[in-house]
Amino acid sequence: MHVKAAKNAKFIVILQHINETKMNQPISSKYFRLLLLAVLYFFCACTNRMQAPPFPILENEYRQPNTKSFEFSEPDTLTFTTQDAAKIKALPSIKFDWAKLPAKAFDIGIPYKLKKPLATKVLDWKNLPATPFNLDSLPVNELKVKVTSLGVPTM
Repeated sequence: MHVKAAKNAKFIVILQHINETKMNQPISSKYFRLLLLAVLYFFCACTNRMQAPPFPILENEYRQPNTKSFEFSEPDTLTFTTQDAAKIKALPSIKFDWAKLPAKAFDIGIPYKLKKPLATKVLDWKNLPATPFNLDSLPVNELKVKVTSLGVPTM
């Protein structure tokens, strides 16, 4: 702090000396000296800046994690109240009709007219290749579904 004050005091003394002795000089010389003093002050101010603290060489850039003791809480039992399956209503079913869906034209995205019609091939449903398939020979397993409402758990 004392070094900075001493340098600033030197600058003030130089500025006072210039102002007292050189008042009768032409205006351009005064501006030149004022500019020179401003540049000198700028460089003096830059040399008085605080240096950055030294970078820690041996330290890791991340803090090491702290270890804390861990203990499991006492076990607790969850109990659910079950309801009678006869009281549960069946799930609602909604009929779906494909005919009620809105239909619109299909655009394949060709911005120009075709030079000739697209080649088409008639699909003959009666002459399709067939593979033998017997639905009765597939394995059959009965599917059992049981639904039970658990209710709100209590502790």
